[in-house]
Amino acid sequence: MPDSKTATIGPGTYVKGRIQGTDDLIIQGRVEGTVKLPKNRVQIAKGSDVKADVMAQSVEVEGLVRGKVTGTSDVVVRASGRVEGDVVAPRIKVDAGAQLNGSVDMNNSTTAPKKPAQSAKQAQAGT
Repeated sequence: MPDSKTATIGPGTYVKGRIQGTDDLIIQGRVEGTVKLPKNRVQIAKGSDVKADVMAQSVEVEGLVRGKVTGTSDVVVRASGRVEGDVVAPRIKVDAGAQLNGSVDMNNSTTAPKKPAQSAKQAQAGT
């Protein structure tokens, strides 16, 4: 997460409540509640335990998340990651070995503006 300010919740830290802010966030410890950083990145590091709904521009899961994960840009679940909840984002990547137990929604109007549907003729004509 270079080129921006980054906050870290260390491996020995437990946070209960609502997390909001304007910095990127790395979670290495335990979080219970909500994480809402709509214009930033959230990384849930390997070994972390997050029991919260997480909403950010970009979310990368390497640890455990129990709750809804929403990315306005994208969500990535790494091989070491585990999500027990729904994932909502226009772009979702799930690495081999990752665990995802929930629904996947890549067409949610709250995460990305929908483009008008094109007819086959419009698509061929490039309009």
